[in-house]
Amino acid sequence: MTVKSLDMCFHISNWHEPEYWEKEFKVKISDERIRPVMSKPHYHLNGFSHPNVLVIPQEKPEVLAPGVWGIVPNYKSPEDIKPYYKEAVKYGSG
Repeated sequence: MTVKSLDMCFHISNWHEPEYWEKEFKVKISDERIRPVMSKPHYHLNGFSHPNVLVIPQEKPEVLAPGVWGIVPNYKSPEDIKPYYKEAVKYGSG
């Protein structure tokens, strides 16, 4: 998980390696092949650019998995997310 804050907004940073999150939350990374990529620090990630980050999925709370993080208006349905991201690119995100 990249953020330990309940007041997360549209901007996050993660300078911890996956091992830190594994120990902190007693989880295991879902795929060892992503460890090198996710071990690099990421500063000033913007929710409008939809970066890949590590998350602990509700469906599998024992793992640390890659996920796309980003801002989506609350009136969008799950089916509308991919088209919304594509549309948002022309406004400077994604």
